[in-house]
Amino acid sequence: MLWCPILPERRAKFEMIMHSLAAGWPGAKCIYGEPPDDANPVACYGQVWGSEKILQRACLTRREFWHIDNGFWHPGRGNPHGFYRFAMNGMSARFLPESPRERFDALQVTLKPWRRSGRHILLALPGLEYGSGIGLSMPYWIQETEARLRKLTERPIRIRERKSEVPLALDLQDCWAVVTHSSNIAVDAVCAGIPVFVSTLSMAAPVGNLDLLDLEQPARPERIEWCRSLACQQFTASEMRDGTAYRFLTRVEHAAHS
Repeated sequence: MLWCPILPERRAKFEMIMHSLAAGWPGAKCIYGEPPDDANPVACYGQVWGSEKILQRACLTRREFWHIDNGFWHPGRGNPHGFYRFAMNGMSARFLPESPRERFDALQVTLKPWRRSGRHILLALPGLEYGSGIGLSMPYWIQETEARLRKLTERPIRIRERKSEVPLALDLQDCWAVVTHSSNIAVDAVCAGIPVFVSTLSMAAPVGNLDLLDLEQPARPERIEWCRSLACQQFTASEMRDGTAYRFLTRVEHAAHS
């Protein structure tokens, strides 16, 4: 069984996602308000609106959970069209090698060659609330990361706020590397051929760099297997309803338990 809670704040978004998920997930059940304190796993949508409290309790009691957020490509942002990403017992996708290629191919995402030039470092700030449900502190990460960056490089550092009105493409022009925690911007940067420096918890960790000491010699690994893996962990509302999400996510569940 999977509990699909519909919380009162942003109720319309919760209803759309949770009803869609429950329709295609065997044994799933929607509930208005917080789920019972039992052994069944729970689905959580977003970072706030009450989901952070459910996540905090799940971590405390070691209850399994599925975290749902905007997709890596063509994100839904609470709308019935677009993709939503899923992660089990965490907030980042797992790297699943040998994932089918069809889902990524259908997205028609262009992978640009790795860039080997550039001037500035782009520090993409996460939302301050990100990860609070699993014990992360983004204000601390931002402060420590910016201070360390300024000690390690003489390159200009451009800071991108989470809700910046500047098109990302402009910030990525002449960019040597992107530094962020677990933002989807890391996915955009990798596809644009720009090396990224991320947390070990980031969905881009398998193709990124984890140590700022490597800032001048970043890794530029093969990316296609990673892209295919991510594409198999994001789904539309209709794919939740018809069971596509459930079928693909059983592989994620197996990886989480292995």
